[in-house]
Amino acid sequence: MDLNIRSVGGSCVYGTLPINLKEISGNSFYGTLPVNVKEISASSINSSNGLPINIQAVNGVSVYSSVPVKEIK
Repeated sequence: MDLNIRSVGGSCVYGTLPINLKEISGNSFYGTLPVNVKEISASSINSSNGLPINIQAVNGVSVYSSVPVKEIK
């Protein structure tokens, strides 16, 4: 399905779509979004190999050598 959203609530949308999720399948969740990845590009994912991740930017800032990490105490 081809979907082109140009505005939400009268505000133009550029790049990412602002989404506020409060529940999934009738279950409320707080904090992080529960995600279960089973395959990427038709290749199965298993726990021993890990999840292939390619991070190009964080908060709109390009990442070249390392990902900035903030320790939470």
